[in-house]
Amino acid sequence: MPMVQAKCENCGGILAVDSDLKAANCPFCGTAYIVQDSINYYNSTVNIDNSSIANVRANVVNINDERTSEGRLKAADAYMQINKFDEALREYKEVTRLTPHNHRGWQGMIEAFTCRFGRRIRTRDDIRTLEDYGRSVRTFSSDEQSKDILQKLADYIEAQRVQNRQEKAYLVQQIEQTQGEVNALRAREKELNRQLNAVNKSVDRKSQKIAASENSQSAKEATTFLALFFFISGLMLLMISVMIKVLLWFGIVSIVLSILVVSSGFRKKRNVKKLARREDNISNKSENLRRELIKQESRLSSLKRTLETYE
Repeated sequence: MPMVQAKCENCGGILAVDSDLKAANCPFCGTAYIVQDSINYYNSTVNIDNSSIANVRANVVNINDERTSEGRLKAADAYMQINKFDEALREYKEVTRLTPHNHRGWQGMIEAFTCRFGRRIRTRDDIRTLEDYGRSVRTFSSDEQSKDILQKLADYIEAQRVQNRQEKAYLVQQIEQTQGEVNALRAREKELNRQLNAVNKSVDRKSQKIAASENSQSAKEATTFLALFFFISGLMLLMISVMIKVLLWFGIVSIVLSILVVSSGFRKKRNVKKLARREDNISNKSENLRRELIKQESRLSSLKRTLETYE
């Protein structure tokens, strides 16, 4: 790792650099530089005295503000060497502002904006921006100077558009599929709501009947009277049947009737509980389906927003 002396072309600072590196940043002003260019610059200005260098360092801010487009081009190229594309793009933009006729600034804009043609571009605005850069290169350069970069740009834009069309087709397919799932979920939700309403009505109807029956004092007394009547009658007939076996069957029937009267109320309540469980089951299904519907609708909206970003 041989260390040699170099000089920053921006602030004039004396540097100790590794000659094996391609590019680095100046520790004094932070400007990116190409190592070999800085070494050559040092060798060509080695006779500058220390006091002059100190003055340059002290006034680095002023010098930095007054850099020429050529200096910015070198800084941008150095940033490109170390893959700092945003910084390089900023320098190239300043070059095109200072000297819009300099085709190298526009070419650098293309390479920095596309990250040396490795960036994925989807939006219409980005592609139009690149096309504008290409027109500027064509305007301010000769055919030989711009032939290679313009061909790369044309191939790059076409490749991006092909990929965009493929991704858009896939997104449209996903949107259609998701829309179908959403429609099916909505139909299922509608059917569950219909079932739930039917069960609710049935529960309400049976609950009202039971409530009316239980709240009716006369109904309670009649039920109790019937149950006791049939039960006592059955016992009496059974007792009499010891002597008169013919009445045995009448006794059994009376006892059965008393049991039926008592169990009738229990059956009604049991049916209502069964309907209530069914109601809860349908409600749970409806809630789960609603959550899934919200999830699918959110995915559908996201896909549509993504599709809108494409060229």
